[in-house]
Amino acid sequence: MSSTAIETGAGYGEYLTGKDGNLYRRVRAVGSTLNPGETVIYDTTDADGLDVKSNAGADQVAVAGVVAATISSGEYGLLQVAGSHSAVEVNGNSTNIAPGDQLSTGSVATKADKVKTSAAGAILGIALDTSTTANDTIKALIKMA
Repeated sequence: MSSTAIETGAGYGEYLTGKDGNLYRRVRAVGSTLNPGETVIYDTTDADGLDVKSNAGADQVAVAGVVAATISSGEYGLLQVAGSHSAVEVNGNSTNIAPGDQLSTGSVATKADKVKTSAAGAILGIALDTSTTANDTIKALIKMA
């Protein structure tokens, strides 16, 4: 889905369905610029719980979704929370991802990886491709919403 930064406060936290049928959420990036395909988590120190940031380790229980388009720190943008995503960044080198594997945040910041411990709120979605290399992208079914 093609998207651009959203004006401050406009629809913050709202869900919307893209023309591609995928579900997105308007969020604000904190800490650093977030790029398309990156897996992010909710900033649990934020008062309203809607800010997102790069993941801090494997199987984070506050996983939020996959960045749809570049969001600069402090700016608003779209996060994909459901549907098919063609280029989720993964670190397949650590666990060899196969179709059907559950995905969560990985030990490498911004990368998804095969779930190591299944915990409520930690599942990002399901891999639809194979990956055995670091810094790869795969197609995945995002299932956050």
